[in-house]
This record gives sequence, structure tokens and C-alpha cells, in this order.
Amino acid sequence: MRMRSVFYKLSIITVLFLLFPIDTIASSKVMKAKIQLELLEVALYKYCIDMNGFPTTDEGLNVLVEPPKNSKNWKGPYLERGRIPTDPWNSRYRYDFPPTLGTERFDLYSYGLNGKDVSGKEDDISIWREPEYSYNDH
Repeated sequence: MRMRSVFYKLSIITVLFLLFPIDTIASSKVMKAKIQLELLEVALYKYCIDMNGFPTTDEGLNVLVEPPKNSKNWKGPYLERGRIPTDPWNSRYRYDFPPTLGTERFDLYSYGLNGKDVSGKEDDISIWREPEYSYNDH
């Protein structure tokens, strides 16, 4: 029975790779990151309304799922599953407030495919800019 389950999963994976080339899978990871970033952005605004400000860099995104110390106004968790998602490459999202990259609100981005923090440039994915090169090249 277990062997049949493994075979079934391998069959599905094989069909997916035949139907969707690697570049499509890579671009779907970018789309997933953008959707997660938008959900985090909404959660940050909900937090801001309740707490009269965005969390600091030191507080980070954790305050979206766990109340900060001495917080009477916190009405979270602000994310549906009660946990901070990792990006599609299994890295943590970068959050800074006050922003350091010249954005108006806060810095929120994924390190992207290379997993390196290049301050929101190159392949980093954010809510306020497109990656500098195509994921189809990788």
C-alpha cells in the first residue's frame, strides 16, 4: 500500500515537470512570494491600526503572531494560520522599520533565488519593485 502511494506521488511529480517547464515553476515561486508579501503587508497594516504604529525592526514580524510585551491593544494573531511564512526558497522574509531602502512605509522582501540579501536589488522580491533579472534565466 505504501509503495503504491510513493509511486502515485512520483507519477504526479513527473507529469508536473513534463507539463510545466522549470522556468514556469521558478516564476510560480516568484508569484507565491509576492502573494505572501501582500498578505504580510495587510497583516502589518492591521497591526499598525491596533498598535498605532508598525513594529520595529527588532520586534520583527513575530509580533504579527505573538503579542509584544505589555501590549493591551494587540488583537492578533494577524495572520490566518498564526505563523510567519517562509519564502518559497525556505528563507525568512526581511522586514525593517523604519525603512532603510528609501521606501515610504517599511522594507519587506524575500532574498529570492540566490538566498542573499542584496538590499532589495537583483533577484530580491518585494512588494515595491520587480527583480532586476528574469527567473527564466535560471
